[in-house]
Amino acid sequence: VGLLHARIGDLDLAEAALSAVAAIDPNFEKIHLVRVKLVLLAVAVDGDKERALHVLESILEEHAHERLPSPRALTVPGSATRAVPMTRAPPGFGLPFGDSASFRLPMLGAPSTENRVPRISWDGPRSTMAPTPSFRAKILAEVGHLLEDTGRFAEAQTVYEQVLRLAPDSASVLMQLGWSLYNRQGDFAGALGMLQRAAKSSSGRRDWRTWYLMGRVYMDTPPAPMFEDAYRAYERAIMLDGHNSTIWLSLGVLFFQLQQPRDALNAFIKAARADPSDPQVWYNVGVLYDTSEQRTDAIEAFDRAMNLGARSLDNLAQIRARVTELRAQLKPGGKKAPDPQRGASGGPSAAPVRETSSSSLSGPSPADALEDGGVSRQ
Repeated sequence: VGLLHARIGDLDLAEAALSAVAAIDPNFEKIHLVRVKLVLLAVAVDGDKERALHVLESILEEHAHERLPSPRALTVPGSATRAVPMTRAPPGFGLPFGDSASFRLPMLGAPSTENRVPRISWDGPRSTMAPTPSFRAKILAEVGHLLEDTGRFAEAQTVYEQVLRLAPDSASVLMQLGWSLYNRQGDFAGALGMLQRAAKSSSGRRDWRTWYLMGRVYMDTPPAPMFEDAYRAYERAIMLDGHNSTIWLSLGVLFFQLQQPRDALNAFIKAARADPSDPQVWYNVGVLYDTSEQRTDAIEAFDRAMNLGARSLDNLAQIRARVTELRAQLKPGGKKAPDPQRGASGGPSAAPVRETSSSSLSGPSPADALEDGGVSRQ
């Protein structure tokens, strides 16, 4: 019941149900799943990632067959007697690519504190149940995500490598590590190696993100984009999820860079149909029309992008300035607008067509299969 409420977004009820399980039977066969879920609930609202690291470490060390690579970095001094605040969690446990290079879904706002169930401290008696090796790997993967979220990228990579020793075919961790190598270290060969390993696993082969990320890496691999490989990767991603605006948007970027405007527009239109509320889609449509000197259409698309992305577009001022220029050119006697592809003053950008921010990606993390996490009796 708790997992169902968490999945559909009834977060207070999810917390109450999972807390009741822990209170009723500390040796419930899936108690470690309950504890990890409650830790993630706490992180989602309270943002106490250091405390979450400490609790996850304690779960692993209760039956320590494998220890974390640097326990000191994961322990918060003076926190051993604090109860873990059990609050709300996102409806799914995903990892977005962004500054944290993770798939985690955005945090939700703090819930009401009225009629809350009592908080449970995990500093009391420990369970006699031991996590299975596969479930330990999933807990370690969550530790890696939290380390990334707190800026400890080298430690996170060490933890991910430990996960892969326990679960060599963990597609989610292979994708995570591949993206980190690409996004943070510029290691294109290493990133492709990880993503290709993910594609060979049964779960990774069926996950659109594997192929999408591979396409992104191919597009940025020096000395020149590998367009054909990127196209094939995006095509595989579309076969798995043909209604995903992120994939269509990236495919449109590929066609734009190949100077195939009709194909680019077709991809952007499909992205808009999949998610008409994405301002990046309309921004890119506007740039495409702008470079084709279809000013009226460009203005309409830019206006829509600004209306949808008033708080999310980081180049809002540049778009607004460009629209002003284009409107001026539509008046009798107006001068031709500068070409934004040449980085003209006031134009959108030197490389105007942009892909959706990686932080908008969502999907299952190594915690996505926690519902299946088992335990073994000592």
